[in-house]
Amino acid sequence: MTSLRNLIRELIKEEAELKYPIPSSDIDNAISRAFEILGFTSTDMDNDFQENSTLATLRVFMKRIAVTESGGNNRGLPDQFTHHKRNPFQLDDASINTVKNNVNMKRWRKEIDSLTAKDPRKPYNQPTSSQNRDEIIKSNNLSALFATLYVLWRAKVWNPASIHNVKFDEILGTTPDAQAKFWKKWYNTPAGDGKKSDFIDKNS
Repeated sequence: MTSLRNLIRELIKEEAELKYPIPSSDIDNAISRAFEILGFTSTDMDNDFQENSTLATLRVFMKRIAVTESGGNNRGLPDQFTHHKRNPFQLDDASINTVKNNVNMKRWRKEIDSLTAKDPRKPYNQPTSSQNRDEIIKSNNLSALFATLYVLWRAKVWNPASIHNVKFDEILGTTPDAQAKFWKKWYNTPAGDGKKSDFIDKNS
């Protein structure tokens, strides 16, 4: 009986490892990389720029999106979100195409595309509008970048020059309960399968 239980545990663990292959730390790093590309933060130790508190709220929200959309545990343990599924922000064609083509996002696209080849923030060589869907979904960094841009579009933050004056605390809220409302209405959308309670339960 003990051997059978051990076998079942191993099978559950193997299945969970296949389902949730991405460590949570990789998602944290991907969000940081997205913020760096967008000019929200800097990895340059000589740069005294500090991420302000309202951008910190956006960072927390992006992590909570990933937890809600793809969070799990690669050991099969319930209610522990240490790993993520592939496509951690669950980007779909509509959200990707919005970032690539929506007229209100043209200044963000220009901001990214104008980065020079020598700039360490430059994420890719082709224009943003030409990025391949599958490559975006396969890359944690690009997924985080496009998910963040999609949230900016939904929040009507269409001008990169205004980013440090945006009050994300007011737009998104700061608690899981408050942010669940924005997530459900504008990210998961009423057509999505998710419920506000999913966001709250996974992030409380």
